[in-house]
This record gives sequence, C-alpha cells and structure tokens, in this order.
Amino acid sequence: MMNHVVVAGATPDFSLSAYYTNNSGTDVNTIFVTGQNGFIGQVNLTITYSSIYYASFSTNVPMNSTLTSTSAYLFTSATQPGNYTVVVTGTQGILSHTISIHYNIRPPGSSDYLIDSTSGLTLGWRILRGSSAEDTITVSSQNNFAGTVNLAAVSFPSGLIPVLDHSSVAVQPSKPGVTGMNLTVPSTVPAGYYTVVVTGSSGSITRVTYLDVVVTYGFAIEANPTTHTILQGGTANFIITLSSLGFWTGTTGLTATCPASFTCDLNPTSLTLTDPAQNPQSTLTVTASSTTLPGDYSLAIYAAGADPQLEVQPAFFGIIVTGSDFAVSVDPLSLTFTPGLAGTQKATINLASVDGFTGYVNTTITLSPATSTSPTISPTFERSQVNSTGPASFELTVSVSQTTALGPYDINIESTTSMPGGVLSHGTYLKATVGPDINITASPANIIVHQGAAAISTITFHSLNGFAGGLMLEAAPLSVLPPNPTIDFTPTYPILVAGGTNTTTMTVIATSLTGLGKYHITVSASTTVQVGFGWVGEGIPMTITVEGPVTGPDFTIIAPQPSNGYLSFGSSAATTVTVTSVDSFTGPVTLQAQSYGLNGSSDPSTVTLTSSGSATSTLNITTLMPYQIDGYPLCWPWSGQGSLRLVVANATGFAHWVWINMTVTPFRLVPSPNRLNMIIGQSSNSIVTATAYGGFNYTVTMSVSSPRSGPTVALSRTMLNFSTTTGPLLFNATISLPSTTTPGDYVVNITATYRDPKSSWFCTDCGYSLLNYTTPIRVHVATPSSPPPSGSPAGIFGLQPIEFYTILTAIAVAVLGSVGYVMIRGRRFRHLPTC
Repeated sequence: MMNHVVVAGATPDFSLSAYYTNNSGTDVNTIFVTGQNGFIGQVNLTITYSSIYYASFSTNVPMNSTLTSTSAYLFTSATQPGNYTVVVTGTQGILSHTISIHYNIRPPGSSDYLIDSTSGLTLGWRILRGSSAEDTITVSSQNNFAGTVNLAAVSFPSGLIPVLDHSSVAVQPSKPGVTGMNLTVPSTVPAGYYTVVVTGSSGSITRVTYLDVVVTYGFAIEANPTTHTILQGGTANFIITLSSLGFWTGTTGLTATCPASFTCDLNPTSLTLTDPAQNPQSTLTVTASSTTLPGDYSLAIYAAGADPQLEVQPAFFGIIVTGSDFAVSVDPLSLTFTPGLAGTQKATINLASVDGFTGYVNTTITLSPATSTSPTISPTFERSQVNSTGPASFELTVSVSQTTALGPYDINIESTTSMPGGVLSHGTYLKATVGPDINITASPANIIVHQGAAAISTITFHSLNGFAGGLMLEAAPLSVLPPNPTIDFTPTYPILVAGGTNTTTMTVIATSLTGLGKYHITVSASTTVQVGFGWVGEGIPMTITVEGPVTGPDFTIIAPQPSNGYLSFGSSAATTVTVTSVDSFTGPVTLQAQSYGLNGSSDPSTVTLTSSGSATSTLNITTLMPYQIDGYPLCWPWSGQGSLRLVVANATGFAHWVWINMTVTPFRLVPSPNRLNMIIGQSSNSIVTATAYGGFNYTVTMSVSSPRSGPTVALSRTMLNFSTTTGPLLFNATISLPSTTTPGDYVVNITATYRDPKSSWFCTDCGYSLLNYTTPIRVHVATPSSPPPSGSPAGIFGLQPIEFYTILTAIAVAVLGSVGYVMIRGRRFRHLPTC
C-alpha cells in the first residue's frame, strides 16, 4: 500500500514512500524516493530491523534534474512468527526522513484476517481539498478466523479526518465484517500525498492496511454556451469561465483546440484566481471559413503551462456549421428473409438537398460479410444528380437463395460529393437478416423536448421468423451538444415471444442546462440470440430536438409524498395526483409510473384537462419483492431508498414528471391500536407487532420520538432479534401523559433501525448503511372533563377501547404463557414469542 510522506516547505527536499507489491513471486515492499522542489543529490538508505527478522535492499539511490523519483526493492523474511517493524531511513546531508513498515507474521495455516478497502489501494485515492469521500472497509476471515476485530484509522501526516461507522466488526468464516469510512479533507491542509492507516486488532493478531490518498486542488474550465450554430464563414463567441477546485488560487494559461478550416482567438489567453470564490472569464471567438464543410465540430479549452500535479477539468463544447448540404436515408431500415427460401426484396435510397444544394452525389453500397453464401445486392454504385426541387432516389435490390447462410448482414451506404472545402460525406446502413429477427418502430420518431420538461416515445418491437428473447436497449450517440438530455427506457429489458410484440416507453428529460439543438440518435436493441454467424440486433434512427422552456399551453403535476414515508416488503401506500392546466392547456393526459425500486399504478390512468381546470388520479404504490439465489435472499435488493417516477404525457409525447421517494425495509412495525384517546395523567399501551420479510434475520434497534412537552413513551424491548424466530415479535409501547401535557393532538413515532455494513456476505455492494422503518401512533389528549373527539369509539363495557383491549391482551398473554399452546379443534398452535 502506498505510504507517502510529504515534507512541507519550499526548500529542496525528498520524501519516502512504500508500496506493497509482488516481484517474481516474492512479496516485497518497493521504497520510493521522490524529489521535491528541485531536489538533486544521492539519498543514502539504511534499514533497522530485529535480529530474527531479516531485511535488505540497495543502500543508495541517485536523483538529478531529470530523474526526480527512483525506487529500490525491500526484501524481508522471518525465522519465527511475531510482530516486526522495519525502519527505513533516507539521508542526504542534513536532510533525514524515516518510514516504518509493520509486519505481523502468523504461523502457517493459523487463523487470521485481512483488511481490504474499496479505495486507495491502487493508483491513489484522489480527493479535492475541502471535500469528503466515502470508503468501505472489509475484514475477511482467513483459515476459519472468527471473532471481533477492533478498528482504528489515522492520517499520516496528520490533517485528514477519517471516521469509521463502526469501531469494531464481527467476522465469521463465511461472513466478513464491513464498515463504512468517511474521509474529510479540510480546506486548510496542504495538497499532496497522505496515507490513511487502518489498523485492526483481535487478541494477538494485528493487521494494517495503508490507503494511498492524494489531496488535490486545481481548477475547472467551462464554456458557455455549450454549442453554437453558424453559417459557413460565420463567427461564434464562447464565454470561458475559470473556477477554483479545492480552494486553488493562481494563474493559468489557456489554449484552444481548433478544427481545421476554423480560426480561434482567446482574449485574454490567461486567467488569474486571487480568491477561490472568483470566476474570471475569457472570450473565445471562433470563425469558420467560407469553405468549411457543413457538419458538427468539437472544440476544447485546456490549461496551458499548468502544474501537472493540479486537478484540471478542461472544457468541451461544439459548433455546428450549416450550409449547402445533402442527406441520405434508406427505407425500410431492415429486411428479413425466411431461411431456405429464395426471395428478393427492395429498399429505396433517398438523397435530399439541404440548404439549396445542387450537384452530383456518388453512392457506394457494400455488403458485409461478403462470401459465396451471402445475399447479393444491386447496384453497388450509383451516381445521382441532386437539386433543391426534390429528392433523388433509386432502388436497391437484395436477393437470397435457398442456400444463403443464416445471419445478420450489414449493407453500408456511403454517399459523397466534392465541394470547395473537401469531400462531403454522409452515410447510412440497411440490415438484411436471414433467419429470426425483430422489427422496431417508434411513435413519435422525432421527439421535441423543452428545457425543464420531458417527452416520451413508444418503441414497439415485433418478432419475425419466430424470434424469442430479451432485448437490451441503448440510445446513442449523445455527445454532440453537451450537456445531453437523459434517456431512460421502461421497461429496460422487454421480452419478445415468438410471433409476438412488446413495447417500451422511452423517456427523454431536458434540464435547464441541456444543450439546445437537434440530436441524431439510434435506438438499438441487441440480443443474445445467435443466428448463423452473428447475433440478432436492430436499430431505428430518431431525432431529439431540445428547445427552450415551454411558452404556450402547459400543465403542472402535484403528487404529495405519502404521509408515512416507509414501506416494508408486501405493503402499499397511496397518494393523490393532481394535474392542472396552465395557459389553457386542454385534452387527455396519461399517467405512467416508472419503477426505480417501487412499483406504481394510477387509477384512472388517463385524465382529461379542461382550460384552467384540474383532474385527479390515485397513485397506488407497492414494493418490489426480494428474490433469492440458491435459497439466500439477495441482499434484500430493494431495501433502502425506493423511488418511482410518475410521467404524465399527452398524445404528442409532451410530458412532465415527478418523483415519489419512500424508504423500503425488510421489516415492518404495526401498532395496535394506532390511535389513542387519552386523558392527562393517564397511561395506555399499544401492542406493536414487528415482522421480517425476505429472509431478514438480523437484529434491529428500537427508538422513539415524541413532541417536547407532550406524551412520553417507554418500550418494553429496545432490540429485536429476528434470528430467534420465524414469526413476528411483539412488544409494548407504553404512552404516558404527564400533568404538564397540553391538550391537543400529538404524533409519537416508533422506529426500528438496522445498521447494514453497506454489504453482506452474499452481496458485494448493497449501497445502504442504514435502514429505518418508522410507524406513527396518533394521540389525542384531553382534560378529564373533555368529551372524546367526534367519531371516536363509544367504549366497551364502560371502558375506553384501548383500556378494554389492553386488559384482554394481558389475559390472553397470561393464559398462553402458562400453557405454552392452546388446543383448537384438535390442532395445536405454538404461541408467539412472549415480550
């Protein structure tokens, strides 16, 4: 593990570091000597070690102005088990630094443990100054080790602040101990190399892991806008802004990558930050020549002359040149042939003038793979005259024989024309499949989305020639006009049965920062179904046009979060969704729930808006159920934060969305009763039933929260261990009203907490370190002379319902506790665990 020591100060110096590695099958430590601030000289290395622990390496390393870092191998061996320390000292003149490397040698085959980390073990853990980062520490059993391992973490040199979620972890042979660690880097610490030393101790066994941390600072360069559209010979201006990262201050030069046939001018060519809060700016002027070919071009602004140790984020942006151009397309996009049958199909290739283009276009058509058993195509070359009065087109014939080999064949169509600025080229492709295939359609295929809004398109898949299987979906490329809109598919993996159809909804979301303009994408469906020499897959071209914020008729969505934001497996919740017309929007809109850990359905699923009117629908929310592998629940996969995105769209695909977020847990609390009518000075009980789901068999901690100066709550159990029973667990919540309680309505919250160590033995990254389920008990407090609230129960045998049920429950528990079971109709039922 990298163990860097940074020496502060501006004078020439050096540092020592150690990296644990393996050389030709031998475990060694590589000692690095790194010059700082122009250090030149020979560093003499010496080692100190115990007489029964041997260490050796080369004793001196030279450095000069070109060789600023060098290394030497440190070989070690021990004659007997034990704890050893090797001290490496580097000296040059009056300069001297040391590094200590600790070894814990265990007898062969003895029980042991290893400490591992998700960060800092290779290439360094880079963290900006003034920020923090998360890490996961895993302690794994070796040779059947079982026990508690105490953990500690310190920074060397000091300055960083590592905080472990748990100071000790339990380790079993089949289940490692895991804890999270937060590493905070104050804004005042020097940038450079640090080591976080994580130490584990269990009895006589000590293990150490070194995490290599690089504290960085620097700057980010941004361009605004992220894209410009200009004519041939036109000019565009971009504002270049410099911002500090990690509280950096200083001066940097700027340089622009300028495409051929463009000129780029920066003014000024350097920017200075004297305060991290500043944002100095430069202007980049980009001019296209009159012969620049139409198309999309990429530009970038980089730092010039910056210290290579700085964290630098360059700016990437684009420019679109328009002018005399043409477009090529093919219809249809795919052809499907039945195996073993000879046949011929045709496709039409269209060449259209753009912005007044007139001229000849040469089109070359090629088939891949081209073998003696491949389909034949005709023609393979066509010269067409294109003008602005209408498109030029010609037919492409594709033929197969009875012996044509199964497989998907690509037919590439490349069209070119010569222009003053060079050769202008556009292409498309046609797929011809012999055998099972799919066909894709989109409605709409040309999507318009406004900044701050969404749009949807329904993608339909058809099985051809008996295709059956799942479809993996992708929309690409999305890099022309960054920042790009986001694209999601619901469902993400549609499945086709032979001869059937299926659909997915493609949702496109544009934020206020999404780049304006037209994105040309292909929605591709790939499969694992092999046909001949290849795999079935198809694509459909689509366009996404991002426009500014909506200025005309519109609508809004209000969907309050459910009153109790907690769900357990198998439970449900509901909320009322209100859709309201804005600026005279009218017509039907459809509500679609997209799952991100929660399922949902709307009733009704379509509502109709009138001008300035509103409509409502009930959104019913349910949890996803856990699944198992080899009988084990897979980390309760939907535990933690569950989300549902509700998309509301009209017939054209214009849409808005809202998120519903809830906490999903593999356990649940149900109080009975959950509403109490009480008098000041009184105490009442609510029996809380705790149930585990999905194979959860761990311990949860109970806690309560109640309003200040309100009811007090005492729980009969503060911990529940679900591994002791397969049934539910019961406990009492005793609610008391002190004489100082003010009459009114109160909510008492009872919470069950499970601290998951971010992963379990059957899941490498569950992603949640804390699971909470909270249930409320509502308490109405009255004075002795006040009547119960309207609608409250009238009482049973002269008692309030809570008093009656508390007495009845106490009697039942006493009877069950004395006999252990009851006989009902000749069958025996074991009683639930007593509280």
